[in-house]
Amino acid sequence: MGFYKNMGFHKKLRTGLLVASALGFSLVILPPVGAVDTPDSSPSDGAPSRTASGAPKRSAGACVISRFDRNGDGKLDALTPMTVLAPQDNTTTTLDPHPTLFIYLPQTAADTAELVIDELIPRNDPDQRYSYHEILFQDNLPVPATAATGPRIARYQIEEVRLEPGKVYHWQFSVLCNGSTPENGTVEGLITCENGCTASIGNPDPDVLFWNEEIRTTAQDRKANPDTWHELLESQGLKCFEDVPFADDLNATYTLDNDPQCFVD
Repeated sequence: MGFYKNMGFHKKLRTGLLVASALGFSLVILPPVGAVDTPDSSPSDGAPSRTASGAPKRSAGACVISRFDRNGDGKLDALTPMTVLAPQDNTTTTLDPHPTLFIYLPQTAADTAELVIDELIPRNDPDQRYSYHEILFQDNLPVPATAATGPRIARYQIEEVRLEPGKVYHWQFSVLCNGSTPENGTVEGLITCENGCTASIGNPDPDVLFWNEEIRTTAQDRKANPDTWHELLESQGLKCFEDVPFADDLNATYTLDNDPQCFVD
């Protein structure tokens, strides 16, 4: 479990206590941190990164923009990659069978993305603890139009999905550019549904926080209590995203010049 330290939070954050290995990805618990100036998106031992990997050296004309001349000096600077807003172990814990994903989108010309959710099946094999089951969900989702004008945080609540308690799910979100996904256009993670996977029965331990409910509640109250939003992100090494607007904020003026410079090489 992780703890919010020195930021007004006194409750324990329930993150996934799992070690998974399936088709080349694994999950390892990392201790959360307090203030992080230069966060690291990649857990150790080959665990899945929260950011899009393999980002090519693309110019401002690319479908998902990864480089831009921010200083006007004629040189292309690296930009923040697509990133999952999740705990450092990249596992979202939830009480809700209909999970919500928070994804940082760089400026992109894509208008469609694909989400695939698989159930992981435990195996009695120390080298491969999980195998994939049949796909639980696969469908296209809209990319917010505001992402065409600058970086945004998109919120997706997947009503069509109903998670089951105690099971482990792997998800992958990929933007589609002319029907295909660029190398820097995919993020993934794990999700587990806790406490009977019935949000209506409430949390039996008020001192334990589940990531899905905590980030969703904090995001809804962001304008009234921005410090709480900032502290939540800071607790998981995501402080640099604190001022990025949500995609449904139609009045936000946030462009490539405002790139948060998170997880930039």
